[in-house]
Amino acid sequence: MIKADAILTIRKLRLDEIQVKEWQERYPEKLNLYIELLHKHPGQYAGLLFVTPSDTHPGMFALLDGYHKFCASIMCGRSDALCVVIEEKT
Repeated sequence: MIKADAILTIRKLRLDEIQVKEWQERYPEKLNLYIELLHKHPGQYAGLLFVTPSDTHPGMFALLDGYHKFCASIMCGRSDALCVVIEEKT
């Protein structure tokens, strides 16, 4: 859930600025779909990742949603991704 007063921005982030902190079930067919899309459209992105500023590593972002797109981007040699950055007041 995203709080009503959260600030959302879309930014291009380097993949090495994004950390995966949660385990969730993964689906190989979904990963393969994004790999195929990225190969077919080399100058485009497969969609948006959702991230929030890391609570453990200043300057980094924790991945909230978009794990398959994130992994496919790495596997296709991409260096960055389009991200929705969610900043919530604590």
